[in-house]
This record gives sequence, structure tokens and C-alpha cells, in this order.
Amino acid sequence: MNVTWRPPSQLNGELTGYKVVFEHRLDNGTWLSRQVMVCSPQVTLTGLDISSRYKIKVAASTRKGFSPYSEIVDGGK
Repeated sequence: MNVTWRPPSQLNGELTGYKVVFEHRLDNGTWLSRQVMVCSPQVTLTGLDISSRYKIKVAASTRKGFSPYSEIVDGGK
């Protein structure tokens, strides 16, 4: 799944990357959450379950820490 976003307009320091969190509900009702760190405002998520919907959120990273997460978006299926 290809995911893209716009960089934040205001940062608390120099941008060092992004944390992308993606999760989906398993058949037993629990949530499986994974995350990746990337340097550009896009990522291709691999190894996903084709029959699942995913919830995705992104946070910008600076040397001072992470921004608040973006709004959660649905993807997949």
C-alpha cells in the first residue's frame, strides 16, 4: 500500500523523519500495530493482509521529539 502525506507547516526544530503507524484488527478482535520510520513524506507498506482494512497515522520527528499524530485514515481492502 502506498501512503503519502504533506509535511507539517510548523515544526519544533529541524525535520529528521516520520513515524508511520499502521494497525488492523485480527480475527480474535485484538489490534496488531506496526510502525516504520522514513525520511520522506511517502512510504510503501508491504506484508499487509490483503483482506484487512488498516488504520494509519503519521507523526513528524525532530531532534526535540515527535509532533502530535495526524488524523487516523483508513486504507486497504
